[in-house]
Amino acid sequence: MLDTLSGTVRRTMAFPPNTVYEDGNYYHLTFPIIVKNGKEWILSLMAERKYHVYLENGNELEYNRTVDLDLADAVDIRGAPNFDQMYEANQFNIFGRFHEMYAYNGMIFVVYSKGVKEEVARQYSPGNMEEWGTFIHGIPRFLAVFDQAHQLLFKDIPMPAGIHLTPVINSNGEIMAIKNQEHRGVEEDIVTVYKLKLATR
Repeated sequence: MLDTLSGTVRRTMAFPPNTVYEDGNYYHLTFPIIVKNGKEWILSLMAERKYHVYLENGNELEYNRTVDLDLADAVDIRGAPNFDQMYEANQFNIFGRFHEMYAYNGMIFVVYSKGVKEEVARQYSPGNMEEWGTFIHGIPRFLAVFDQAHQLLFKDIPMPAGIHLTPVINSNGEIMAIKNQEHRGVEEDIVTVYKLKLATR
């Protein structure tokens, strides 16, 4: 069960069905992303590129459906039989996943990465923090957009490099982000905040 809070009301949602976590292996922690979208609650778990929709029914949240982004070119997470083996088994398993989700104006915005193939990841050394950090921060991120009925409108929209997205979207539909100074290679005393907005042409 997962607990969610909305004001002073505590709600629980059952763990969604048909997830990778059901096979008995370890896949890091779940690190859920939970977004409230009107009467819907949207849940995404770290090991999967999908989200689960729950509907409010009184104080209960009832599972409704699962929406899969279906990225054929993404790298899947690799599980391990127990927690102690996870690090060694997954050191170079840079898998694709959802990083942020936003609900705005009847649409769902999903920021995701596709991961990196193991033979590419092994060209970098996790022991060299500067090299490994540059590699990890350089992995491209993309945006997908779903409509109110959870039908996919767009995907693989490149996100700007050199920023850290936050979980915040304002009342104008602008996603808040800050400069990734490590990516820029210049450390500044000020914090630069960016507002990103999807524009149609």
